[in-house]
Amino acid sequence: DDWLMKMNKKLAQLMNEQVNHERFNEAFYWSCASYFDSLSLENIATYFKLHALEERSHAERFYNYLDENGERVIIDAVKAPERDFKSMTQAFELAVVAEEVTSEKIRVMSKLAADLEDHRAARFLREFELEQQEEEDLWNYNLDRAKLADGDKAATLILDHEVAQREANGNKKYKCMK
Repeated sequence: DDWLMKMNKKLAQLMNEQVNHERFNEAFYWSCASYFDSLSLENIATYFKLHALEERSHAERFYNYLDENGERVIIDAVKAPERDFKSMTQAFELAVVAEEVTSEKIRVMSKLAADLEDHRAARFLREFELEQQEEEDLWNYNLDRAKLADGDKAATLILDHEVAQREANGNKKYKCMK
């Protein structure tokens, strides 16, 4: 194991924080799902549930990276996410914010990995940088659609149907309908 470079303590700390941040995002998306389930918008709720599971997988990927690099993972309590949404739009607005915060955290870690010339960490984080670009684009699109539908019951039901078609077609955003 001499070839395995010890992780920089600051980078390990940031990745540990990221594990817990991803766990918070998971809880946030579950909270959104619960809100949409309470409105009988099953497809939008399912969409948020799928994103909750995606956030869990991100936490697991950071956990595994730390573990595989000889670092102990520190699990903190997750603060309660927002649960009293004022509108459908607010839930989507907060999802945009959640993804923007995640993107900034990834950028900070990526810069540190580059500065340290930790190529292994840089490669690992590059995948997240690319994914975050897609996530920010996706959630801004979702927010735009929610703003159009908010307050209009028929439009809200159409959005609920559209979201189901996105997942059914294996496409998160474009060409929603066959």
